[in-house]
Amino acid sequence: MLPGSPASGTGRACCHTLLPMTALSPVSALRLYTVPVLNDRESTSIAEDDDYFYDLIPMAFNHRLVMTPKKNTRVWDYGWCYDSALAAIACVHVWNPETQNEPLGWKKRPTGEVVRTAPRADADPQYNRPRCLHGNYPSDGPCRTDPYCGK
Repeated sequence: MLPGSPASGTGRACCHTLLPMTALSPVSALRLYTVPVLNDRESTSIAEDDDYFYDLIPMAFNHRLVMTPKKNTRVWDYGWCYDSALAAIACVHVWNPETQNEPLGWKKRPTGEVVRTAPRADADPQYNRPRCLHGNYPSDGPCRTDPYCGK
């Protein structure tokens, strides 16, 4: 268990995150931390479930939300880039990882064609339609991020 996680009641707050967070996500079993936690993985943990830590990594021009497996915290399995840490945190608040493959609002999937599949993805087929590398549904029109995306 990480310091600052819902059960521990301790931890260091991340000084650049100003969004108040609740202990439980309103839509899933995801446990959101009341205070983001600076961890030893060079990232900030904002939530966890039984199998993953949900971490934010500051990048040069954006923030990356990653799913770090608890069984091997030296790697991350899935990631999505956001314009800001605040945008990533807000999207995690409304994401249901049990039925939705990926969170809302991301602008790039750094894992390329590797797409996460939710355990119960068939429960939300409209949300889980194929997306381009920038998070857009091709059926909704051209990619809003890259006009040459083609996917």
